[in-house]
Amino acid sequence: MAGDDEQGRNMLQCRATGFYFRTRVPSRFRDTLKKNEICFSLFTRSRKVALIRAGTAYERTQALFAKIEHAMAHEPWIISDEEKQDYADLLRRSILPPETSGAQETRDSLTECVRSYLDNDNARNFLEAIIQSYELEIASLISQYKTINAEHLLSHVRETDRMTALTGYLKDTAEPAMEKLIRSGEILASRVQGHQETIKVFENQSALLRETLAPVFQQLEVKPSPLFSEAVSTFMTSPEIKTKPNSELAMMTNVYRRWIEINGDEPIRTYSSKHADKYIEMMTQIPGTYGKGKTKELTVDELIKYAKRNRIKTLLKTKTIKNHFSKMSILWTFHEKKELVNRGSNVFKDWSFGRKLKGDGYKAWPEDDLRKLIDTPWPPGQISQRTFGMIVGIGSYTGMRLEEICRMRKLEVINIKGVWCFNICEHLPRRNRPAEAWNPKTEAGERVVPIHRKLIEAGILEWAKSANYYLFNELTFSGRDKKRSVGFGGKFSTFKNRLGIKSSTIVFHSFRHNVSTKLRNTPGGDTGIRELWIDDFLGHEYGHHSEGVKRYLDGIDLENIVQVAESMQYPDFWDIRTLMGEA
Repeated sequence: MAGDDEQGRNMLQCRATGFYFRTRVPSRFRDTLKKNEICFSLFTRSRKVALIRAGTAYERTQALFAKIEHAMAHEPWIISDEEKQDYADLLRRSILPPETSGAQETRDSLTECVRSYLDNDNARNFLEAIIQSYELEIASLISQYKTINAEHLLSHVRETDRMTALTGYLKDTAEPAMEKLIRSGEILASRVQGHQETIKVFENQSALLRETLAPVFQQLEVKPSPLFSEAVSTFMTSPEIKTKPNSELAMMTNVYRRWIEINGDEPIRTYSSKHADKYIEMMTQIPGTYGKGKTKELTVDELIKYAKRNRIKTLLKTKTIKNHFSKMSILWTFHEKKELVNRGSNVFKDWSFGRKLKGDGYKAWPEDDLRKLIDTPWPPGQISQRTFGMIVGIGSYTGMRLEEICRMRKLEVINIKGVWCFNICEHLPRRNRPAEAWNPKTEAGERVVPIHRKLIEAGILEWAKSANYYLFNELTFSGRDKKRSVGFGGKFSTFKNRLGIKSSTIVFHSFRHNVSTKLRNTPGGDTGIRELWIDDFLGHEYGHHSEGVKRYLDGIDLENIVQVAESMQYPDFWDIRTLMGEA
């Protein structure tokens, strides 16, 4: 039997009838689920569509395993505190590589431990409820896939019937009328005498042609659609949108408001690329800080005048407008499914901003500023120098986003085939702690990040071992969206400003640019680092998709990502233990 660390591989299977989702059930759950693997049809022959559907199925299946794990580890009526500790110890040892001494015996013990829970009626009923909920979710997915396929087929049939009817109509009715018109023209040209009678015949045939073609022109008229403001209202109150974080909803509302200010409130189907061009032209003339302070309520025209009057040089960046276009694209896709905009009319999806985008946004940390960070003690307070040093160390060597680092839990420091990694994945909240719920896929981030040897030398494994739940216990949830990075992010910004690093383009996120820049400047070729591996390591979107799972389904090996991780280097003075105040 292959180890459970193989359960995430080969989940997309191609059969004669189409693609299937298939994954192994971890050995400790097989008695609970009464099966060794989960397999079902994705109802498509398209690999691209199958990857998207398999990604969704993977998320739901991993959530099932996590719920079962959570129930076994935390429900007091299932096991005692002492048994919980034993179970947690077994679970920790079970993730060791297969070749580790005693690893298989540990897995067998863990399986027996789980099997014993099934003798408890309460536990068994609870687990069966979790499984039933999962089965209903999968049944709902399959039903959606069947419905989408049926709608696509019906749309295709309707379009074919419409074109066939239109072609037949033109051939049977309009063509004879056109021939009569042409014949009248020939008669008019050939007759010099009695031309008044011929002209009268010509006018009669022209009237007949207009009457004949009127139904055709009616079919070709622009279909009705709601006003942009009405379309936005429907979109913002839809179930999949209204549950998004408040900050994202606020940004969407602002983008759609500015669109109306610039292009007017017209039927949504009537907008085109020229309106998008006008949006870019005007928004690039407003202040970069237009959403703050007294300028917040000004219209776009008033903001442009304000910028010119006050000679403001820092205007809205192309990167921000690119984010605006992503919000417009989501709106268009939503209404495209309802056939309220024309198919293929989403100009925002693949909009090219050309070379303007290069150099926009944040910049990588220069060596002089890195020296200031490492030479200056972190100010005392709730967040210690040791925590500051480890967070900065992780950011500088992995390029992870600050929220990803701050939310890292001890159970996500894992060993895969002898390689220690950070497993950035969805978080299910513990009981009565809703703020703990988090899905990195909203930020295109679900991935496995090999831990750099410098972090291991700095003691990250020992740090994780001694942590309670989160790696950084000094951090708390705060801010409108209840993030764990807000407190540290604010203090880090104040700290670097005091060091004289006041540029708005040099921030904590700039470590991500350090990693990206250094890796992309590494020589390529057959033995070098490929762009695809770097994108996977950083959790970048590529191909306009944010489904990180699809990259693993496509078989990007861990060895390639390890090569990327270990290629990251800094000057000798950049030492994590010094950052932590321990050198």
